[in-house]
Amino acid sequence: MFGAIKILAGDFKAGMGSTYALGKLYLRKNGSLFREKVPVVNIASLEIADSTSAGGTLFSDAGLAVGSLTSNNKEVAAVCVLRDGRKFLGMMGTADYNNLKQKVMSPTSFTKQQKKTWGCLVIVLSLGIAVFTCQDDTPWQERDSSIFAEGHIKRHARSLLVSPSTAKFPGAFDERPHVTRYENQVYEVYSYVDAQNSFGAVIRKKYYGKVRQTAEYEWEILNFYWLP
Repeated sequence: MFGAIKILAGDFKAGMGSTYALGKLYLRKNGSLFREKVPVVNIASLEIADSTSAGGTLFSDAGLAVGSLTSNNKEVAAVCVLRDGRKFLGMMGTADYNNLKQKVMSPTSFTKQQKKTWGCLVIVLSLGIAVFTCQDDTPWQERDSSIFAEGHIKRHARSLLVSPSTAKFPGAFDERPHVTRYENQVYEVYSYVDAQNSFGAVIRKKYYGKVRQTAEYEWEILNFYWLP
């Protein structure tokens, strides 16, 4: 899979030209004509950008930009943190994000697949003639929008907390949320959040949510409740 990445802020050169291909990031560096190759195993975390993950916390110099970013069914704003501490905020295709996110969660299995596909695609990479795109022309009714379903339920859960600003949802190396897709773009989400209660103690609350996509950029919460 090939995908374009537009760097918005961070430790790499801003703008187009960075890419994701064959389980590696190829990132443009400031002051260099060459892109740095970063294997997926060197990625510490990859998350959709929001005011908690990006604004002020990781990208204090890009706080205003983060607040104005919007993810949709075609592309997402994502925060990528490498194991050496470097990071970037960038826009990438939704399918590319989902694919990369899966590889970050299970880099070993991806390495095997990468070895099978490298030989036939390395020539295309070296010539630089591959066409990269952030667009997905599949009708929204047919897309697997699990990542967005999870996000909508997460935001709803956050809004019900006593102290929303203290909420910490599962990260890349934590137990991942369980998302099930059904017909008619209905999704069920099982997950948890750690947050302070009214006494200031951090507790873990598990939850269940059911959501339906009603239009390309519209969602409806069907059900939500806290689990024992």
